[in-house]
Amino acid sequence: MVHLPAVNTPQFDWCVNRTDHALEPVSPIFQPEIVADAIHHASLHPKREIFLGWPAIKAIVGNKLIPGTVDRYLASAGYTSPLTATPNTHPPTNLFAPVAGDRGARGRFNAEARSTDLVARTSTVLGGSGVQAAMAAGVALLGAALVLGFRLWVTSRPH
Repeated sequence: MVHLPAVNTPQFDWCVNRTDHALEPVSPIFQPEIVADAIHHASLHPKREIFLGWPAIKAIVGNKLIPGTVDRYLASAGYTSPLTATPNTHPPTNLFAPVAGDRGARGRFNAEARSTDLVARTSTVLGGSGVQAAMAAGVALLGAALVLGFRLWVTSRPH
């Protein structure tokens, strides 16, 4: 299982979009070569899971530690996050037939997309699951420390 972040692919220009606004991936955005390299590496060195990018780690760990909070956040922000201020021109879509022409692998977000990622590199080349588990544990500990610190701050304030 490869857990993906937002990827700069052309899907945002030809997938069906019935909203009034153009869509974009939620930042940070990664170039498709990062994903391709990780999947290629996984095919040669199989492991159960690969997390690509901090967004994937945060989503997985957050969903395990505080699923209700994650659900509430996505319920309030998940629909509007990918919407832009640009009006949707309703370009041709690939719902019922392929869109004509070669769309390539990259989308229109090259200026914002990352070409390298330490998490993806660590997950594939440098150490696999053990390193991912250590990173996930670090994120979990940081999250727990923040929650504990917030609770202590709230209870120590004069009422």
